[in-house]
Amino acid sequence: MIDTNAILDAWWFEDPRAIGLARAVQARQLRWLATPAMRAELQDVLGRARFVKDPDRCERVLASFGTWVESVQAPAKAAMLTCLDPDDQGFIDLALAHRAAWLITRDRALLDLARGASASGCRIVPPWIWLAAAVAPT
Repeated sequence: MIDTNAILDAWWFEDPRAIGLARAVQARQLRWLATPAMRAELQDVLGRARFVKDPDRCERVLASFGTWVESVQAPAKAAMLTCLDPDDQGFIDLALAHRAAWLITRDRALLDLARGASASGCRIVPPWIWLAAAVAPT
């Protein structure tokens, strides 16, 4: 699972701390699940003034989403964890419903759920922590 701000880090800003995330998705080393509502949220964010000035880049980010995402329906019921930001609740709901090993985000409201999510086997981390864990020798 990858939330909107981590998508932007990897595909829009090409942040060196997140670019490995995009590479892992493209190599199919990381399964990226998302709902239609998550795509709509990304499209809404890309329609904001900061991003709309570069429509070609917006299209590339949305095309990456379309290419690499495994689209699934939103879970029928909410997770036992409640996110303080209602806009982010769908990410935790989906991660826990699909027993995702990772929810990659920089969003503070989601990161605050890390302890509770770990009881379900889901690690909520920023992209650079995920990358360090993904490349660490086992």
